[in-house]
Amino acid sequence: MPACSYAYNKLPHKHSVLENEGRNGPAMTLAVLNKTHDDPAIKQPGVPKYNRWDEPSVSTSGQPYLTTHGKGTPRHVSHLEADQRQCKPAAESFRNDFCSRQTDSTNAGSSSIHQHRTIPGRPSKPSPGVKPSLPYSSKARHDRPAAATVTTGIDHQYALNLHKSCPSLPPVEDIAKRLKDLQRRFQSTGLRVDMSCSMTDTEPCWISNSLTMFNRIFSETNIEVKEEEPRKFSVCFLDGIERSDHNRTFNACILLHILLTRHKCVQSLLLDKRTIANRFPEILCDALACNRGLKHLAIDCWDISPGYEHTLVSSFCKMPARIETIAVSNLSMGPSEAARIGEMVAKRESVRIIKFLDNGMPPGVGTELMKGVCRNGSLELIWLRGNAIGLGGARILGEYLSMSLKLRDLSLSHVPCFDEGQLVLIAEGLKTNRSLETLKIEYCHVTPTGIDTLAEVLKTNSTLKNLAVSACGLAQTAARSLGILLEFNSALLDVDLKDNIIDDTGAMRLATSLRINTHLETLNLEANHISSVGVLTLVEALASNKVLKELRLGSFPAQNADNEQAVRTALSSTAAHGRVQLCYKRLSYVFDLSEGLHLNAKRITSIHLTASVNIKGDCLKKLFGSLAQLSCLESLCLESPIRMDDSAARKFARLLVTTKTLKRIQINDCNAKKGALEIVMEGLKVNQSVSHMEMEFSATRSSWTNAFVNMLKGNKTLTHFGHITTKKSELRYIAEELRTNHFLTSLNIWEQPGYEEDIFAINEILRRNAAHLNRAVEFALDPEKYGVEREPAESFEELCETQTFQNHLSRVVGPERASEAMRNARRHITTNLFAIAGVCQGPVTCWPHPKGAPQADSLNIWCCMDIFSYLKLADIPRTSPDSVTS
Repeated sequence: MPACSYAYNKLPHKHSVLENEGRNGPAMTLAVLNKTHDDPAIKQPGVPKYNRWDEPSVSTSGQPYLTTHGKGTPRHVSHLEADQRQCKPAAESFRNDFCSRQTDSTNAGSSSIHQHRTIPGRPSKPSPGVKPSLPYSSKARHDRPAAATVTTGIDHQYALNLHKSCPSLPPVEDIAKRLKDLQRRFQSTGLRVDMSCSMTDTEPCWISNSLTMFNRIFSETNIEVKEEEPRKFSVCFLDGIERSDHNRTFNACILLHILLTRHKCVQSLLLDKRTIANRFPEILCDALACNRGLKHLAIDCWDISPGYEHTLVSSFCKMPARIETIAVSNLSMGPSEAARIGEMVAKRESVRIIKFLDNGMPPGVGTELMKGVCRNGSLELIWLRGNAIGLGGARILGEYLSMSLKLRDLSLSHVPCFDEGQLVLIAEGLKTNRSLETLKIEYCHVTPTGIDTLAEVLKTNSTLKNLAVSACGLAQTAARSLGILLEFNSALLDVDLKDNIIDDTGAMRLATSLRINTHLETLNLEANHISSVGVLTLVEALASNKVLKELRLGSFPAQNADNEQAVRTALSSTAAHGRVQLCYKRLSYVFDLSEGLHLNAKRITSIHLTASVNIKGDCLKKLFGSLAQLSCLESLCLESPIRMDDSAARKFARLLVTTKTLKRIQINDCNAKKGALEIVMEGLKVNQSVSHMEMEFSATRSSWTNAFVNMLKGNKTLTHFGHITTKKSELRYIAEELRTNHFLTSLNIWEQPGYEEDIFAINEILRRNAAHLNRAVEFALDPEKYGVEREPAESFEELCETQTFQNHLSRVVGPERASEAMRNARRHITTNLFAIAGVCQGPVTCWPHPKGAPQADSLNIWCCMDIFSYLKLADIPRTSPDSVTS
C-alpha cells in the first residue's frame, strides 16, 4: 500500500505555522512566506491574458516565448488564510492532511524552496527543533558541508519524502537533482515548477500561461497538457514516434507527480494508450493517491510492472470524492482488489461512468466488483469487456437495472463464461427499467433461450433505442425472436446483428418484420451467412418501408449471375440505392448507386461505400455529382481504393462548396493525380460544415503545401485533418503559416526522426486554438464580466456559429443553458457594440445636419440595436486608444 508523499507536511515551516496559529497568530505565520514573494526575478502567477492570435506563444527553437502578466494579478494568499479555508484538524494523520491540503498550503505562487525571513518590525522566532536558516551568501555556502547544501530547500525535502513513499526509486540525490533541473527550466520563464494551483471560481491557474514549458518536457515522452474546459486541464497522450528514454521518462514522471498533487485545475488524466510510468509505477500510484482535482481517469495498465496491482488499486481508492469517470484497462485484480474498487465506486456518488476493460477477471472476482459498483445509484454508463461476472454478478446487475433511474448505456463484450442464465437474469432487470437507451452484447455466448427471453422483455420496452447483439452466434431461431421484437417494439432506432450466422431463412423473417416496423432507422446484418436470395428479400421489403435509412449487408455470395442481376434490379425498382450498403464487386454497381441516389435525396444521412474494385475517375466523378444532391448527408466514408483525376476532384470540390450538412469525411485509399488534391483543398477552403476530414494528403511539393496552407487560412469549421505526409522543410512552413488558423485542434502528421521541433510548434498552435475555444465559451457564460473588452468578444463572434463551439458550450453547461448563454452574449455585444469596438464609450452625438435630416443620435435604443444586430466587431477596424472618444 503506498504511503502518500507527505513532503509538504514534513517541512519545517509547516510545523511553525500550525504552532503559531495557537500563539502569535498571523504575525508569526507571515514570517514564513515564500522567498519568491520578494524575488523580482521570479514572476508570480497572474491572470492569463488573452493571446493575440497573430502572435501565438509558440517556439520552434526550444525556448518558449515569454508570457506577460498585466493588472489584475490575484493577491498571494498566506499560509494562514489557506489553512483557515482548507486545512483539516492538525490531529489528523499526515496522510489525510497532505492529500487534502498539499497545494492549498502554498496557494497562489508559493515556491518549494522556502526560507525563513523576518517581516520588518516583527521579530521572528524559530520553531522548536528547527535551526535558523543561514544567510544566502557565498561564505555561507562554502562554510557548509556539501550534503548540507543539498538538504536546504523543499526540493530535497520533496525528493526525500517521495523516495520514502516510493523506496524503489533512484537515490534521493538523483531525484533532487532532477527537480532542480526542472526548476532551472521553469525559471527561464520567470516561474517555478512547484508553485501551487491558483485557480479560483472565476480565474484560471497560473499554468494557463505556462503550458509551453510543461509541454516541452512532456512532449519528450509523448504526452501533453491542454485546456479541456474553461480553466480545467487534461493530461493525455500524443500520437507520434514512441520515445522511451529513461531520463526523460523519469523527469516527466516527477513533473506529472507535481502537477497532479498540487493542481486542482487538472481534471482529466487520460493514459489509455500506454503509460509513461511503466518504469516508475510507484510515482503514478502516489500521484493518484494524493491528487487534488481529478474528475476523469482513464489508464491502461498493460505495461505496469507485476506486483504493483495492489498498490494501484489502493491509489484508486484514495482519489478525491469528485471523481466522475473511471476507465481501467489490463489491470489484473483479485477478489480483494475488486471488492475495494467496488466499495470505492459505491461510496462516491459523483461517479457517473465506469469502464473495466480486458482485466481478465474470473467469475468470482467479477461478482465482487459488481457488489460494490451496483450500490451506486448515480451511474450512467457501465462497460465490461474481457471480464467475467458469473451468475452472482449477473443477478446483481439485473437487480440494479430493475431499480436504476439513471443508467443509460450498458455494454458487455467478450465476457468469459457468459451463459443463458446470466442473460436471463439481466433481461429480467429490463422488465421495469425505464432509463437504459443503449444495450450492447458482443462476442458473448448467447443461447436461443437467452435471446428469446431478451426479445420478449424488450417487446414492450419504450426507452431502449440502440440494441447490439453481435458476434454471439445468433442463427435462424434468434432471427425469428428478433423479428417478432421488431414488429412490436416502437422505440428501437438502431439494431446491430453483425457477425452472426443468420442465414437466408433468418433474413426472410427479418424482411417480414421490416414491412411492418415503422420506427427502425438502421439495421446491420454484415458478416452473416446471407446469400443473394436473402439480400433480394430484404431489399424488396424496403419498397413498403420508407423509414429505414441504412440497411448494411456488406459482401454477399451470389449463387449465379441471374441472382446477382436480380439484386441489382431490385435496388433500382425499390429506389433503395443509398439506403442499402453493399460491398460492390463491379463498377457498374457503383454507377447504379450514383444514378439512384437522387431518389432518396431527403432521406440519406450517411454513405459508406466499400468495393472490391478500384473506383476510377469517371465513376468517381459521377458519384460526387450525385452526392451533391443529397440535402441531409452528414457522413461520407469511402473505404474503396479510388483514383482521383482533376475532373473528379472538381466534382468533389463542388460538393464541398455546396453542402451545408456534411460534417465528417473519411477517404481511406486515395491515389490522386498531380493537381487533384489542390482542387479539393480549394473547395474545402470555403466549406462551411465539415469538421472532421480524414484522408491521405501529400505535402511533399511546395504547390501542394501552399494549397493545404491556403485551405487552413480560409476554412472556419475544420477541427481535425489527417494524415499528412511531408518533408521537413514543408513541415516548417506549415508550422509557420498555421498560426493564422484559430479553429483546427487536431492535425495528424506521419512523423519521422528530426521532425520533433516543428511538430511541437504545430501542437502548441493546436493547444492555443483549444484555449481560444474555451475563451469564447467563458465569454458566452458571463459576458458582463468582460465589460467592453474587445478580444474575448471577438473570440465569441469568430466561433459562435460553428458546430464545434455550440457542442462544446452544451457539453460544459448543458443544452438548455447553452441556448440562453448564446442569446445573452450576442445581446451584450449588440448593446455595447461601439464601446467594445473602441469607437466611443458613451452615447453618440452628431453634428447638426445641414438640411435637418434625422441622424444616428435621433434613433432610440431599439432602432440602434436592430441596426447593430447586423454588424460584427470584425466589421469595425481597430482604433488606437488615443482616437477613442468619450
